[in-house]
Amino acid sequence: MTHTSVEKAMGDWLKQGKLRILLQFGHAERLTALPNVPTAQELARTPADKELLDLVEAPFEMARPFIAPPDIPPERAAILKQAFLATHKDPDYLREAKDMQLDISPLGSEDIQKIIARVARTPSAVIARYNAVLRSK
Repeated sequence: MTHTSVEKAMGDWLKQGKLRILLQFGHAERLTALPNVPTAQELARTPADKELLDLVEAPFEMARPFIAPPDIPPERAAILKQAFLATHKDPDYLREAKDMQLDISPLGSEDIQKIIARVARTPSAVIARYNAVLRSK
């Protein structure tokens, strides 16, 4: 669940201390709304743990991708990329998102490509460890 979902669904519990957020997952840095809650990356004890978290958190970093059809002309792709990022800076859009308690944290295509490239370079030992963890459950 995202922080905004928890706030929306269980805000009273958070305020009353009946619910406590212990960990931020899928974020490289702490959310400003949760300055005292560590990220999973912060709690990783070894480089191997960090590598495993890099793999597991990747889908959360790019949770809601926007895509275009294959073979889109480069100039059209550039316009769509620019419009996407501009939308996420629009004051009316941001105000409406805030009213709806939506988390707005867009990534540009370059950032998404970096995440995909990072995952593609994941060492086989990390993938084997990930699979072992899944099988143990």
